[in-house]
Amino acid sequence: DDAMFHGDSCRTKFDFLGALEQYTGADKEYSEYGDSERALESLYRQDECRRKAGVKEEADALVRLAHEQMLTSVDIEEYPHSRIMLTEAAENFSKAMELYLSYNDRATARTTENRLKATTWDLERQSEAYERLRTALVMMIERTEDLSTRYDPSKVYGPILFKLRVGDVVTSLTKACSLISDIGDKKVHPLATALLEDAIERNNQQNEALAALSEAQAATEAYTWDDTLREIVVFGVENDLEGRKE
Repeated sequence: DDAMFHGDSCRTKFDFLGALEQYTGADKEYSEYGDSERALESLYRQDECRRKAGVKEEADALVRLAHEQMLTSVDIEEYPHSRIMLTEAAENFSKAMELYLSYNDRATARTTENRLKATTWDLERQSEAYERLRTALVMMIERTEDLSTRYDPSKVYGPILFKLRVGDVVTSLTKACSLISDIGDKKVHPLATALLEDAIERNNQQNEALAALSEAQAATEAYTWDDTLREIVVFGVENDLEGRKE
């Protein structure tokens, strides 16, 4: 009876191996003095503990594997050609949670569910980060109409001024780097950071060039009084004294 009591105590704590150790041999002792009912009950509990101990070990192994997968990267065909195994980790956390619930270990199941939610959130951030990286590569060579730079349409460049979308690239890559850092992707993060640094440099160069273009455009529109020619000189415009007087 004492062994059965301690076995029951271990079983309620989901220590099935400890319970099995207590139950083992109790059936023989019950049989020795003819209590076949208690002997049979001891055998049933031994079978139950063996089965649940196997389920618990399987669930614990899945949780350990999921934690390892959250730190492991695998190669993929799509850019950036590497990803953390978050999909596999989420699947294993989900399986482990179901196994814990199968023998009513609700506390451990809740803990595993929280890990599953966190992994699912990381998976969403990973998907967004990688999509931003791929989008940034496309935008790097795209052009958009420039409506802010002062520009005089000419026959050479046409009526509309365009610029590279490197400003949008910087915005996209900045968010991507933040997301990648949050999920701890140490393999992709250096790549994303290098792309961001390059995009920032390109954006600064383009802004300097456009600013210089605006200044040059302003210079062609400036005018002054030339004491030697005794007339107004307008830079960038052919000499047309009568028109300028008007």
